[in-house]
Order: sequence, then C-alpha cells, then structure tokens
Amino acid sequence: MVAYAAAYISCRDAGYNAEQVFATVNIKKELLLKIVGEFQEAVEDEKRLYGVQASALEKLEDIIPDASAAEAEAAPTASAEK
Repeated sequence: MVAYAAAYISCRDAGYNAEQVFATVNIKKELLLKIVGEFQEAVEDEKRLYGVQASALEKLEDIIPDASAAEAEAAPTASAEK
C-alpha cells in the first residue's frame, strides 16, 4: 500500500492525472487517497524531525565542549608543569 501511495504521489507530482492512472488498480479510491494522505503526513513528519535533530545537535555542540579540543589544551599544560 505504501508503494501505491508513493507511486500515486510521484504520478501527481510529475503532472499526470494520478486518479486516471490508478483507476484500473483494484483498490478503492477512498482507501488509496487515505493512504496517500497518511504517507505524505509521515514524510513531512520525518522531514520536520530531521530538521529538529540538526538544530538540537548544533545546540548540543554549544553546550558540551569537544572532548578532543579539551584534551589538546590540557596536554601542553601538563608538559609545562614537569
């Protein structure tokens, strides 16, 4: 069903009359359109989550310092103390 939804959206986005293309498919139109809507919603949610994740990772880098940079700063001070 997801494959049908993806194909339906692809046909529609390419400028084809998706309803006409899928008129011969043995699936009720209402069911297909419901699945298309749910599939599109899931894709949009996924895009939104990736955006939130990228933003969160940037903020996390600001909050938590890079461990390798801290080690590099500590190494010269340790050798100077000897």
